[in-house]
Amino acid sequence: MFVYFLLSFPSLAGIEIEPVNSNLVLKPNRITVSAQIKVADVILLKEQGFRAIINNRPDGEEPWQPTGLEIRNQAEALGLQYFYIPVSPLGITPENINDFLAALRETSGPVLAYCRSGARSERLKVSLQIDLNRL
Repeated sequence: MFVYFLLSFPSLAGIEIEPVNSNLVLKPNRITVSAQIKVADVILLKEQGFRAIINNRPDGEEPWQPTGLEIRNQAEALGLQYFYIPVSPLGITPENINDFLAALRETSGPVLAYCRSGARSERLKVSLQIDLNRL
């Protein structure tokens, strides 16, 4: 079942997963980092208790990736907050840090931050660790 889940939702492979009675439950912390999500994944994220999505991936990096607007529309239709804070593959800027902190201050509960592989979102999260402990 666990392998089936990851094959069905490979974009969520970065989220902590715990099998419970043959069902898989995502255990969101304040900020969870993931690789690129799909529009259909937003429903699962909502069901698992996430309250906001932070998109750290610039639109158009890959022809197959969903646009930020597609993810935003699905998130907002489900009552989730959505923030578009694109981080260049060249690195994190002070503006990225400030925008990420502002988004976190506007939210309560678990947040999913994603980019292509999750690496940029993770670097952003780690760079803010001291401030995140206060949120």
